[in-house]
Amino acid sequence: MSTASRDGARKGWVVVGALFLMLAIVITGRNSLGLMMPWWETDPGWSRAFAASAGSIVLILMAVSSPVAGLLLDRLGPRVVATGGPVDTEALTEHLGTDWDRLQRRFESWLRAEVRRLGPG
Repeated sequence: MSTASRDGARKGWVVVGALFLMLAIVITGRNSLGLMMPWWETDPGWSRAFAASAGSIVLILMAVSSPVAGLLLDRLGPRVVATGGPVDTEALTEHLGTDWDRLQRRFESWLRAEVRRLGPG
């Protein structure tokens, strides 16, 4: 096996590991609904019904968006979906704890960096 193919295989496993880690974080967040319920009742003062409704809406949105993500994966390829999914997840998670202006600045900064990275045409 040549050095170039070993380096390529190593880089492939780095991608697999990064995607595994991202998926583990997203699934952990999704499954933490029951653990977060007592905190949501005490700290922000939400009722159990309101917190459960919010969690249910998120789970429904995840179920609805899965076929769309599969379609995008088929049409655009794994690079775009593997980049866009974690970026969207981070942006939405960040929005929950920060103001909208900061989120908008971060998104614009990321978008500019992506356009520079892809280059013209």
